[in-house]
Amino acid sequence: GLPDEPFEVALQLNCRVDTKSRICVRQSFYSVPVRYAGRRIDVRLGAAHVAAMDGTSIIAHHPRAVGKGAEVLDLDHYLEVLSVKPGAPTPTNASGTWPGGSSARGTGPEPSSRCCSCTAR
Repeated sequence: GLPDEPFEVALQLNCRVDTKSRICVRQSFYSVPVRYAGRRIDVRLGAAHVAAMDGTSIIAHHPRAVGKGAEVLDLDHYLEVLSVKPGAPTPTNASGTWPGGSSARGTGPEPSSRCCSCTAR
């Protein structure tokens, strides 16, 4: 029979956070708070969502992206950079885009040809 208690069906992964504070899962990018840049974190990949974990705490939760090179960015993840000190560099680069190429003016993401690998746990 079926189990008595509900359980989540998700693939358990371990991913490296890139310098733009993103994880790449199945060729799509998802933001995490900037303090995790350069670290490896656990990720739960479900049918409808992606959850980034620090131990047992969820640090980022996103709807699952559709399409190769898609980006799902939570701009709140980049606000930590601004809270460090007044006049700190903004998360935009010289061309006025957010990390990963999505424009702050909403022109959409630029697909990336490089996806860091996640390992199954």
